[in-house]
Amino acid sequence: MITVYVPDIGDGLAAGIRTLAGCAIQIDCGSQQHPEKAFHKGLRRINPDVFFLSHFHVDHYNGLFELDRFSSHPSTKTSIEEVYFPRVPKFSQRDSFLKCMFAMNRRVMGDITGSIEADFLSIISQINRRSFFYRSLSAGDKVQVGGSEMEVLWPPRFLDDEHLLKVIRKAVSDFEAAMAEDETLRHIYEELGVSGQMRPYTEDDNERMEFSGNGNESRETRLIPREKQELPEAVEKANASLRGAANRLSLAFHEDNKFLFMGDLESREIKQVVAELLKRKRNNFCVFITPHHGTHWHQDLCSLNTWSAISSVGDRLFKHLSPEFKTMAAQCLYTHLSGDIEIPVLSQRWYGHKPMLEWNTFL
Repeated sequence: MITVYVPDIGDGLAAGIRTLAGCAIQIDCGSQQHPEKAFHKGLRRINPDVFFLSHFHVDHYNGLFELDRFSSHPSTKTSIEEVYFPRVPKFSQRDSFLKCMFAMNRRVMGDITGSIEADFLSIISQINRRSFFYRSLSAGDKVQVGGSEMEVLWPPRFLDDEHLLKVIRKAVSDFEAAMAEDETLRHIYEELGVSGQMRPYTEDDNERMEFSGNGNESRETRLIPREKQELPEAVEKANASLRGAANRLSLAFHEDNKFLFMGDLESREIKQVVAELLKRKRNNFCVFITPHHGTHWHQDLCSLNTWSAISSVGDRLFKHLSPEFKTMAAQCLYTHLSGDIEIPVLSQRWYGHKPMLEWNTFL
């Protein structure tokens, strides 16, 4: 790893990593307020070889729609070679939960074409020049990317935490209630049931798979999201429940003592990830992208030290920032205040609890 880049795109994330081997990695590409910024400052600038999705919220990949919206010429498409996303753990309602999640994403995003192809891998396929390889990840997996090794900390492969299972069951129940009241949501859910789009997300094979999709085929329609729309109260409630559940299944990983990422994990899951890091004797990091834009915290994070804690946050969530991150970091940086942030990372030495970095110019 040679640099970490976190642009100012509002309440969202479109982070980039450049490895020593010259590989460009992107983590998420979405924003609640400005998906076009996630596209231009993220996807366009980073031009990734590899894409990591932290979790299945449409506002973590809605920036990908922008390329399909404005241009269909092959020369403008991306050249993503590998895609990674969190493996939904095995539990009794796994398939139902994931289907609810994607149906809700499609309902929230909206689409003037009536197309159902709003899932993550289909979007990548449509904006990419070529087929790509994908792999779902869970705790214990390792990914070799451009000379860097990413070690996955979360989600677990099997889910037996009764508290989290209760959260998921409540989300599915709220979705079913919303579907009973909202014909559009019911139609989307039924279409997903016969489309086969859920298969890549429920495969338990730990190997890379090729996704050829329809990215290089001509289409009569293109995915063009509607402007933000008012949703029925029951749909809003179900969306909030599903978002909370999906947060808890976010992808969390680290690279050695250089970089730590925890997605949008909630407090209970942060505690479990910290425990795993301490078990591995990993408690010092150069760069830490804070959970849920700097708004999610657990006191066990005080067991970790970091040089730069970066929060990709906009004006809506800025007032909810957790000040406690200042206790674990030499410097706390916020995109809302600092704008685009770029941190060079080449090597690191630790003296006691204080990190000393050797800084090099990023070219």
